[in-house]
Amino acid sequence: MGRVDIPDLTGFRVHRVVDAAEFEGVAVPGLSARFLRRACAGRVESVGCYRYRGQDLLLAWGFVDEDHCRWHSVRVDGGWQEPRPGCPDVRVVRDGERVVAFAVGDGRGGWLGDPLSTEPASLPAQSPAGRSAPAPSG
Repeated sequence: MGRVDIPDLTGFRVHRVVDAAEFEGVAVPGLSARFLRRACAGRVESVGCYRYRGQDLLLAWGFVDEDHCRWHSVRVDGGWQEPRPGCPDVRVVRDGERVVAFAVGDGRGGWLGDPLSTEPASLPAQSPAGRSAPAPSG
């Protein structure tokens, strides 16, 4: 498989904007998303652009007819990481139905987001990546 680049967003159109984006079926305070789309060889490409507490955090992309993300990249140290296949690792820590912490795996063994969500005792058992994150279909 050859190198995969982060999508050039200039060719996409805004499909939907969500001020209180959801993961695992519950709204995450401080998480917003823009879903962009464009036609591509008879299919529709989609990119989910996620911001957490006002900062760019995650791009997840693929095609709207796919169940899960094809690729993702997280923003680390002021730049986007090399794209990784599939959906990102996501941790949503709840107190009942309320989200108390949220983090995305940085691809290097660390987590970006809330400090609480990086404490091992706070992390619930998770299904494999791809089940925690929504498809980029927006």
